[in-house]
Amino acid sequence: MRCSKCESLNLEDATTCFNCGEILPRSPHPYEAPAADLTSGPRKGFRAIWILWGCGGLVVAFLLLLASCFLMVKGGLQAGDREFAPAVESYLAKVRAGDYHGAYKDFGEELHSAVKEENYLALEKGFQEKLGPLKEKKPQFVQIGSDLKGKWGRIVYTCEFENAKGTISFSLRKKGDSWSIVEIRYDSPLFLEYLKAKEPS
Repeated sequence: MRCSKCESLNLEDATTCFNCGEILPRSPHPYEAPAADLTSGPRKGFRAIWILWGCGGLVVAFLLLLASCFLMVKGGLQAGDREFAPAVESYLAKVRAGDYHGAYKDFGEELHSAVKEENYLALEKGFQEKLGPLKEKKPQFVQIGSDLKGKWGRIVYTCEFENAKGTISFSLRKKGDSWSIVEIRYDSPLFLEYLKAKEPS
């Protein structure tokens, strides 16, 4: 490096002139890498923001999927309830009126061949006596299908009776444009206790 004052030639890494003592300007080392420009790289937190947006989008999509599934199930329950309502409501109206003979006559041939009327009457009267009148029912499960005998359906209601809670399950068969009940099942802990007490010891 040449001194700017006396023009003497000095070593490249010298800090002062060996001849006059002038302070020499520092020159960049030929093999020294330039300092990195920290402002040109990706900004901190930028990737985190995109990750948060992505996670938020997934959560929203999952909630929308759950909501659509819920609406589909609810819609299916309501449609099944409407489909079976004429047969179910006719049966329940006759039971409320105490017309058990009329309720039995509305059953399909499958139930008539499986259960005698006197057995049905004893069971239905015992159920009404123990649990009391039906106050409220809501569809819990609906299923419709077909087999060699034709179209079949099943609906389960969660029920609130005057004295207890339970479920009623109806199995139905379609003949022409109408459904007929081929099987009915009551399920309630209180009624099961009643049946056990009625069993001969």
